[in-house]
Parts: sequence; C-alpha cells; structure tokens
Amino acid sequence: MRATSSRLRRLPGLHLFFAKEFPLRDAAFRNALFLLLRLLLNAFLLLLPAAAACLAAVRLRVHDTVKLGAIALAATALGGYCIFWSWFVAWRLVRPLGWILALGALVYVVLALRKLDGKSRDALQPLLAPAALVFTSALLILAATYAYGGLNTPLVAPAIRFSHPLPADNQLPFFLSDSMMNAHRIPMPLFIDWEASDRPPLQTAMTLAQSFVQLGPSEIAYQLLAVLLQSLWIFALWLLLYARKLHRHAILCVLTGCLFSSFVFVNSTFVWPKLLAAAYLLGFLALLLGGHLTKHAPLAVPMAITAGCLLAWSLLSHGGTAFAVLGLIPLALSRRFMSVKLGLIALSTAGLLYTPWILFQKFCDPPGDRLIKMHVAGVAAIDNRSPVRAILDSYQATPLHQIVEYKERNLEMIFATFQYWQTLRQFLFELPKQEPERSQVRLQLAKLLNVAQFFYFPSTLGFYIPGIALLLLGVFPRWRSREWRLAMLLLIFTVCTDVVWALIMFVPDTTVIHAGAYASVLGAFTSSILGLWTVSRWLAAGAIGAQVLLFSYIHVFLLVPYEGTLQYGEVALTVMALAGSVWLLLRIGGQNSIRPDSAPDKR
Repeated sequence: MRATSSRLRRLPGLHLFFAKEFPLRDAAFRNALFLLLRLLLNAFLLLLPAAAACLAAVRLRVHDTVKLGAIALAATALGGYCIFWSWFVAWRLVRPLGWILALGALVYVVLALRKLDGKSRDALQPLLAPAALVFTSALLILAATYAYGGLNTPLVAPAIRFSHPLPADNQLPFFLSDSMMNAHRIPMPLFIDWEASDRPPLQTAMTLAQSFVQLGPSEIAYQLLAVLLQSLWIFALWLLLYARKLHRHAILCVLTGCLFSSFVFVNSTFVWPKLLAAAYLLGFLALLLGGHLTKHAPLAVPMAITAGCLLAWSLLSHGGTAFAVLGLIPLALSRRFMSVKLGLIALSTAGLLYTPWILFQKFCDPPGDRLIKMHVAGVAAIDNRSPVRAILDSYQATPLHQIVEYKERNLEMIFATFQYWQTLRQFLFELPKQEPERSQVRLQLAKLLNVAQFFYFPSTLGFYIPGIALLLLGVFPRWRSREWRLAMLLLIFTVCTDVVWALIMFVPDTTVIHAGAYASVLGAFTSSILGLWTVSRWLAAGAIGAQVLLFSYIHVFLLVPYEGTLQYGEVALTVMALAGSVWLLLRIGGQNSIRPDSAPDKR
C-alpha cells in the first residue's frame, strides 16, 4: 500500500493531495490550491462510505429521502470506528483497511450508480445540495481562518482566530492519532495529566480511517478533516428541517443564520469535536421528530438501528452529549414520536457500539472517569474513587442550602449575557466616530462582544433572541404552522437539556456554552429563527442580515490575528467558497421537493 501511495504521488499535481505540510516556500496561491485539493480528497473519502450505504439502501427499496440521509450520516463514522479498534489487533491493519474501505466503497458506488432508476434518483437528489454545502462551508471556514496567516502553526492559529485564546483541547484527538500511527502506542498520559480515555475517540477514529493517503497523520491534514467533520451539522440540521416538511425559505433562513455565526465559526475551526457530536444527535432528532421511529412507520426496525448508531456516534464524539440525551427523554417518552420497542432497539444498538469504549476506559487506560468527577462531583484532582463514590462524598460534604444555591447559580448562568447588549449599544455608538483613539475603543468592545458570544447563551443568539418570545403567539391557532411546531419541539428539547445540565453540574457558575451539548445550542438557534419566521419572513431575514453584518465587521476588519498580513490566495479561496455556499443555500431554498406551503397541519 505504501508503494502504491508513493507511485501516485509521482503523478503531476497529485503530490499536493498527499503532502504532509503546506509548501510554504512557494507562492501563496499554491498554498490555497493545496488547501482546496486536500479538502476535496478528505470530502471524497468521507462521502464514499455514505454514498455506498445510501445506494445499498436504495437497492433494498428504501426511497425515503430522510431515511437515506440518516443512513448516509450514520455510515460516515462506522468504517472509522471499526478501523480504530482494528489498531488494537495490529497497528499495521489500519492503512490496508483504509484502502479496502475506500476502494470497496468506490467500486460499489460506480456499479450501483449504473443501475439507478428514476424513483431512486428522485429520493437521492435532495441530499446533494446539503452534502455539497458541508464541503463549501468547511472550505469557507478554513480559508477565512488562515486568511491572515497561521499555516505554519495550523492547530494554534484556530485557537485565536475567531475568539479569545483557547486551550489545547482541539489538538488532543491529533495527539492520540499521531501516537497510534507513528509511535504505535497509546500515550499515558496523552497531554499533561490527561489520559486518552478521558475523551471519546470518534474524531481520532475518523482521522485514522483517512491516514492511508499520507505517510502519517500530520497537523494540517488533521485540521482539514476535522473542520469538515464539524461541518456535518449542516447536513444533519437540513435533514431535521426537511423531515418536518418546513417551507423551503424557512430552511434557507435557519441554515444561513446558523452558518454565519460566531458560534459556528469558532467551534468549526477550533476542532474540539463538539459540533461533530451535535451533528449526529441532530440526525437522531430527524428520525425521531420526523415520525420514523413510531410503531407503524415503514422500516421502523432498521431505522431504530440507524438511530441507535447516530446516538452512539454522538456520545462517542463528545461526552457533553449526555446532557442532550437526557434532555431528549420527554420527547422520546411520547408515544407520538417513538414506540417502546423501537426505543429499546435504538438504546441497545447505541449500548453495543459504546461498550468497547467502556472496556477500553476500564482495562486499557483506566480510570477514564475524570471529566465525570470534575463536572458532576466537583473533583478536579485525580483519585481512586469511583464516580458514584465521589458524587456521594461531594453532596454529603456540602450543606443542602449551598447545594440549592449552586443549582440556582447554574440556572442563572444559562441566562447571563455578560452585559452583551450594553456593550453592543456602546459599540454601535462608536462606529461613526473617526478619531484615531476611538479605534482602540472599538477593538476592546469587539473583544468583549466576542467573549460574551463564546460563553453565554443569550449573547450567542444575539438578534435572534426575540424569536423565542414570539413563539408565544402559538396560543392562537392561526400561528401554528409547521415552523412554529418544530420551534416549540426544539425549545422544549433545549430547555430540558439546559435544566438537566444545570442540575447535574456540581460546581456553580459552570453552565457556559462550551461546557454543555452543542445540539441544544443549534436547537436554540433554530427555534429562535423560526420564531421570527412565524411572524414574518422579512423579520427573520432582517435579523439574520444584522447578525451576519455584525459578525463580518468584527472578524474581517477589527479582530485581525497575530500575523496580521493578508494572504491573497486564502482570500481568493474565501470569496470562492462564500460564493459557492451562497449558491448552494439558494439551491436548497429553491428545492421544490419540499412542500411549498406552510399551512398548519393536523398533527
């Protein structure tokens, strides 16, 4: 396999696909070309198993677009997860299995495409635009990240590009994959005093699945793939909106409002796998709220297995998903969305897939429970107590009134704004002032706005916040459109998740955004934008426009990163990716396969 890779790299231009580092000595546009070609390769390899799974389902007479989309989303992680565990059998298996997975999927896709009938094409066609949007959005975020330099430190630059300086959490999956492929061992500890078992392995697994296209995992290759993985939320959220038969323009508004936000840009380029976890949980929600897990739904058992896979992938991406899973219980218990039998099948599937990781934590790299103790018991130091023992000790040692105060403060923190609106008002007043000394004032205010949006729920929602209050109009039947119904379901999910989160966290004032589940944040974005849409599509469009303009002005003109020199190749790539993303969004907004009206339904 290595000889095959070496021969391929000798072909003209293809060495850029396999390069381990950016050719920084060459022209800037050559760096941009590398970024484009390498991301294309990552997207192609990620798409192959998903396409193969979709086409296999079509051959089995599955012609429902939502079901096919959920199967495709679940298939993106299955091969990587299997390859990850194959490393423990023999590390030399990783690259051959990567080749077998890619080539096998490619051969099957080519053969299956030749036999597609019209009905199958109609079912698959709506999936193409959101899948392509995942790629163009990832390219946009990457190009914007490195538009001011930073390619020589590809994992450090994202930690400061769109936010205040962030820790090294984005590098941990790379450290593990790099050690597994180059040192052929699990590092103990992984980083400082953190163990590999402290964080779930799915992003590492999906990195290993594509390691066969280079001599070993490199920082830039990992960063490109990881940004692409974080962008899967776009496909998953579209699938949820499509499953609920929303108006196509409402789908356009939600995707645009979420994509062009500080929350998405920060957490896409800083690749701690929290948006990846959100993507798989949103896929699960698409099946749940789309009515595909009810007793009389067609192909209910296979869809329950698929839902179990998506639930497992979400938990195996980031442990914070557990809060959102608990927040789903009120919806899952409703017989309207999921039968008991199918719920048990989904949970059994998720448990089966999660079990190997539990065994790894207990027997290969114990104890694997540090984050549970830190968040649920307030124990930061490493000790030998079980999580249950640590939690009981913490609660027994704390007076009841203090425990109640801790929970109240956690609930209050969810609604904190860090004086966001006062700072925003002052920032807007400073914009017309042209005196040189006022530029520093604007810069400091922009930094405060950025920090508030990173940490606090109301601040990150920004101009969309009034949409939550406007959902109260649903007390009148005339406002109960499909958009309103989905907004209310997602608001229930978000509120339940946040309440569970606030009650579980032991240490007070710790319910800031990055400590929770990102699926609930995307749920809040969707709910608030749809609340605005319920009243007026122009109101929603105006709020989105204002939010996008504020974000663009702050990050394009004010918060220039440390190198501060525009890289013209990356700027050109940013413009190209932006144009492609806008075009695809408009295509999604114009898909006539979505029901064109938004009249109230009878469900």
